Amino acid sequence: MPLPSELVEAFTENASLIRVTNNKIAQFISTAEDLAPDQSELLRRLAISLEHERFEDGWSGLKRIYTAAEKADPNNIEVLISLAVSALDWIEEWHTPNYQTRLQIALDAEYALNRAAAIAPDDADIFFRQGLLYYNHPARHEPQSPYQRKALSCFEHAHALQPDHQMAILYQAHCYHDLGVWQSAYQSYLAVDMDSLLSQHPTWLWRKLKRDEQLALCAAKLGKTQESTQRLEQLFDAIEALDDEQKTYDVTNLDEAVEILCTCINHAELSQRLMQLLKQLDLLTRYEQAIYEMAKTGLTPAYKTI
Repeated sequence: MPLPSELVEAFTENASLIRVTNNKIAQFISTAEDLAPDQSELLRRLAISLEHERFEDGWSGLKRIYTAAEKADPNNIEVLISLAVSALDWIEEWHTPNYQTRLQIALDAEYALNRAAAIAPDDADIFFRQGLLYYNHPARHEPQSPYQRKALSCFEHAHALQPDHQMAILYQAHCYHDLGVWQSAYQSYLAVDMDSLLSQHPTWLWRKLKRDEQLALCAAKLGKTQESTQRLEQLFDAIEALDDEQKTYDVTNLDEAVEILCTCINHAELSQRLMQLLKQLDLLTRYEQAIYEMAKTGLTPAYKTI
């Protein structure tokens, strides 16, 4: 339950950069103590309310609120999970440009989730959050980075603890996909119950479209050319049926479709449909090099006329 806006505004003092001090935290607790069952939960809600704001000392300011919440109740795993969720935004480069700072934020989140796992070792969501942290870790693209494998291990463990954890299954598939383990990726993508996910999150059509596109690529990589072609046809049918606003919102990119038709399957009709979709979505520039290379080699003649 979110805090009343007037309480949050009183804490921020309407400043462009929020200052967090022990005195302000104590005053906030005194003012708002009737709104939550305990101080820990109250401070957790404050931190969540402020996680997208700017602080005088950056992440350290928001972390100070979470630290106070954990001190109030060291066994409140929701505080630890919420810190990690906030950290997933803060470790993005657009949010925190300094690489070393992003590494420290990731480390803070890792420590928090490790503490949560020690308290509740059978909680699948803790391990799913750990997987997300490793999957999006600032150092994930470094040479010999261990984070892709660590992410996969966490998602597999979350799935083992909770076999119907659909997001854990989906991210298992993403990890196998990124590692080029196509058969495992294919089986994991197939195992995701997208109807269940959409029933819980009606705005997640974009996830279903992307999953379907990724399945088509896996099929192509496994030599299942007919299946890959059929899945692409169905995907393009679904996208073409959307209005322009839905297309913009639910189709973030067509990376896998481009890869299939530029490197795996020579299919003039599907290539032409893809090009029309790229034009409609203003994505031609994104794939300019891939299209050029494909046209140069003559893999798909339809591209030569674009």
